[in-house]
Amino acid sequence: MSFDNPLLNAVLAALIGVLVTIWFVFENPNSYRWLLYAVAIACGLLGYFHGQPFIEMLVGFL
Repeated sequence: MSFDNPLLNAVLAALIGVLVTIWFVFENPNSYRWLLYAVAIACGLLGYFHGQPFIEMLVGFL
């Protein structure tokens, strides 16, 4: 898979980051809504600016 598009990297990183967060707060993710927003924004920014290395690191957590 090519990681040339920064917008696609941002969306993919945000999605993977939120999934990893839900994995750790599985008992009640609705009470951690603020954390999910923060993780989505942070992962999206890191995915946009750093791309492939950041996405590979997130996939390593799964």
